[in-house]
Amino acid sequence: MGWGDFGSNGSVHWRIHYHDNDRNPGSPPVVSGIDGGKKHPRAGTSQPNIGKQKGSKKEHDGKFRVTGRFESALEAFNAAVTALANLHENPEQARKVIQDALRTSGGRLAEKDVIFDVNVWPSVRNENGVFDPPEVSVDW
Repeated sequence: MGWGDFGSNGSVHWRIHYHDNDRNPGSPPVVSGIDGGKKHPRAGTSQPNIGKQKGSKKEHDGKFRVTGRFESALEAFNAAVTALANLHENPEQARKVIQDALRTSGGRLAEKDVIFDVNVWPSVRNENGVFDPPEVSVDW
């Protein structure tokens, strides 16, 4: 099992930690990297932002696009409801309101993907791309 982080100080930095490697001598427990060949902007430059590419249809300028794919539209809906409900001071009440709204609207679930566009925060990074806090974290 393990975890991973993705962050930015203008370029994309990542690190992945495999707990299984902790038991294997010579295996690195953490793999990390940077898209050092790409020159993302610092303030006041004309380089394209993360999530924007010339001639591309990318629509998430300055953001990491995170896509969760599910086996069914209901699983995707429940994951999105959980994310929204956890923003509320009373998650169970918020979950009920969201689920009731879908039920009374007669809406049908169709999508199996939940997409979040997460803002890039280069202002909270130092030049070395410290991951504190990362914009995106994954745990498995």
